[in-house]
Amino acid sequence: MLDSVAAADLLPRERDQVVRSVLTHVIADQADPPTIRALLLRARTAESRVLGLVRLHASDLEAGDVAPLLVDSSVLVRLWARRRWQELDQDPTHADLIHSAPTPTRQALAYLGLAESGSAIDRAEVLDLVHATEPALQKVGLRLLVGHASHADVPDLLALVRSPHSRIARLAGTVLAAHPNLWVLDQIADFKSDADPGIRRRAWWLHRGRGGWESLIADLELLHDAEPSLAVLGRQASAPMYFEPTVVQRERVAGLLPDATIGREQKLGIALAAGLPDLVNMLRARPPLPPAEPTSTESTLEQTRWWQRIRRPRRRA
Repeated sequence: MLDSVAAADLLPRERDQVVRSVLTHVIADQADPPTIRALLLRARTAESRVLGLVRLHASDLEAGDVAPLLVDSSVLVRLWARRRWQELDQDPTHADLIHSAPTPTRQALAYLGLAESGSAIDRAEVLDLVHATEPALQKVGLRLLVGHASHADVPDLLALVRSPHSRIARLAGTVLAAHPNLWVLDQIADFKSDADPGIRRRAWWLHRGRGGWESLIADLELLHDAEPSLAVLGRQASAPMYFEPTVVQRERVAGLLPDATIGREQKLGIALAAGLPDLVNMLRARPPLPPAEPTSTESTLEQTRWWQRIRRPRRRA
């Protein structure tokens, strides 16, 4: 019952996300190209901008309509913008957008678009981004460094793991996790003993990312952390399948497992998988934890008679 004219009139004023989506589809399906260009390509939601690019052909567009969308915050919008940009016979790499970007965020998005188009970015330029002072440029530099890091990058990456910007620290950890052959666990030993629980958590994430038995060892180490909210993250510790631990890993598990704050059955499963028969026998000899005793006779009555209280008829005043 709603035509494109009415939808176009309502869309700029509508605030509800679901209703805006419905109006967007009405416009995309029924409106003429100029209306779609005016309303959808400049809409606030990525869904609307993508829909506008999908519905419009290259003959309906101008370079000025598509160029801003090449550095859009949405991956899907950038994908369709590049497709239409090429259909307009424009430079598919749009490298000039990097230098003409008005803000660091737009410049970072231009770098992402350049990488997504398949163009190679010089390693020196990527490292300049990693060492930039603007967080937006640092983040895109770290994303571009994944798969291309070297031994020389490790000290800087470890320093960035301590960054006050959690997203930058996470991306630096992602680069290190993608190149486990470039660094050893001894290099993050001081992270594990740091006074800041956030740094210790990042060290656990890095250690766990090495996979196999190292993931289990990272969880067991975290179970001994003094911070309860951090130690609880290691409760799901489990032995990996199809992997045999090394001698060093087996010794590490044997030292951490007995005092770990997890259930006996969970410990037994880990000890069996690790090939620790002495520890298995010791754990089997331990009695299971007794049920918690009530604090008083009154609390026992309260626990056993709750159903009686529900069924007890109320006294009339």
